[in-house]
Amino acid sequence: MKVMISGKGGSGRSTMTTMLAKSLVSFSVHCDMRAVPSVREVRR
Repeated sequence: MKVMISGKGGSGRSTMTTMLAKSLVSFSVHCDMRAVPSVREVRR
């Protein structure tokens, strides 16, 4: 990961990596929320 960010196209790749990481974290959090029905209903 570090090599990619500091490699060629630094800013662009770092932004894409950050976006990917954020989406991945939010996705896992969403799955955790779905596991709990009460939280899901509150979210809705």
